[in-house]
Amino acid sequence: MTSRNHRLEPEKLRWTCDPALFAFETTEELPDLDYAIGQKRALRSIEFGLGMEETGFNLFISGETGTSRTSTIRNILKKRAKDEPQPSDWVYVNNFKDSDSAVSLALPAGKGSELAADMKVLVDAFRVDIPKALESPEYEARRAEILDEFQKNNNELFQTLEKESAKHGFALQRTVSGLVIVPQKEGRNYTQEEYEGLTEKKRQKLDQTGKKLTEKLNEVLRRVRDNEKLTKDALGQADRDLGMSCLGHRLGPLRPGAPPAPAPGAATPGGPSGGVARG
Repeated sequence: MTSRNHRLEPEKLRWTCDPALFAFETTEELPDLDYAIGQKRALRSIEFGLGMEETGFNLFISGETGTSRTSTIRNILKKRAKDEPQPSDWVYVNNFKDSDSAVSLALPAGKGSELAADMKVLVDAFRVDIPKALESPEYEARRAEILDEFQKNNNELFQTLEKESAKHGFALQRTVSGLVIVPQKEGRNYTQEEYEGLTEKKRQKLDQTGKKLTEKLNEVLRRVRDNEKLTKDALGQADRDLGMSCLGHRLGPLRPGAPPAPAPGAATPGGPSGGVARG
């Protein structure tokens, strides 16, 4: 067989498409493709994956750049979404008890953005109202009352212990290591020589009395610590009460089933004027 048998004529060196094969004038008349050409197996896999209704399954799509991965899956999802129930909005909010674990909220579709807008209005109001409330005379008076009560209770505890100590010839004194009970002689502390000069019986009696008074001192210190905790809780409650008294009317409209917030400047029943504008 000679090379002449394989010779091609010039008109056969390229393929031509006959326009008469198409039933349209321009491609503008054609609908957009919603699938990837030549990817039937991949499309079947996507449909199978999307049909898995159990949780814990995911789709991973890979391929060369320009193979319409993103547009293909987007078009498939849009088409399926038309026949699916409308999904909820998922919102993650701060967990004040455990800051590392956010709280997830499922809201009706569209309510997530409303909540975000409402919370922005609320936080902006907090930044203005809370500093003002903390500087109010009523708040300062309440804090002073709590702290005065704490100081009064502690003074009574120590005064009672001091009287009992003095009755037995001891005094309550503060040292670098804390409060201690020390024996007294003529209004001053015993010297080492005076203590060692006592008879064995007197030293034992002095030591026993000092031990009992020290136990009572430890009990007083325990009660002081309890008072500190109660005072801290009372101050915290005062802060919360103050916050709710000046901001409760802003929180009301955000609760489920609450009526719409009044227009800015309108009177709010049972509270100051104003409200939270809803998204």
